[in-house]
Amino acid sequence: MLAFQVLAVVTMTLGNFAAATQENVKRMLAYSSIGHAGYALIGLAALTAGGPNGDVLGASMAHLLVYGFMNTGAFLFIAMVEHWGVGRTFEDYNGLASVAPIAAVAMTVFMFSLAGLPPFGGFLSKYALFFSAIEAGFWWLAAVGAINSALSLFYYSRVVKAMWIESPAGDFEIESRPVGLYAAVLFAGLGTLLLLPGFGPVIETAQSVAAALF
Repeated sequence: MLAFQVLAVVTMTLGNFAAATQENVKRMLAYSSIGHAGYALIGLAALTAGGPNGDVLGASMAHLLVYGFMNTGAFLFIAMVEHWGVGRTFEDYNGLASVAPIAAVAMTVFMFSLAGLPPFGGFLSKYALFFSAIEAGFWWLAAVGAINSALSLFYYSRVVKAMWIESPAGDFEIESRPVGLYAAVLFAGLGTLLLLPGFGPVIETAQSVAAALF
């Protein structure tokens, strides 16, 4: 149905534009989640249009799996930064990598993967989703998704730039490093990276299941 295709376009576009206007990192990530919901809706839009579009839905499901690791890890990183009392804006993150380099590396992986940059897991899942949509004849949905993904690089890279390039406004006072949060952030980061060699079987399984169900 055309309504689901329009919904996918509106959701991913509004989510990304809203995220691009934020100064609060947590709010940026929350609005970007709406954009990713729009990407996932491409699979549902293709399915409701009729025809053997299980591959598109399967690719959408695989993207949600990868998204689960990278987005959860990013929110956990934000929780850890708030625990440190660093602040919530992009400017507050300035120079954070100088005092927490390992955690900053993990956050960089999450940001670039969410943006869909190679060679991270988010690139493979978005590529599979957009390619499947094109093969099913929904090239314009794939084009809108690719444009929105390019837009997302603007605000995701702001986090990376703040942590690694910008100079801190003052001295950070990180008195404790919560072991649980640190471990969870690193686990999510490793999960995002380890999905790279295993993504082929993941996408094949998801598409097989979707085709069998629908």
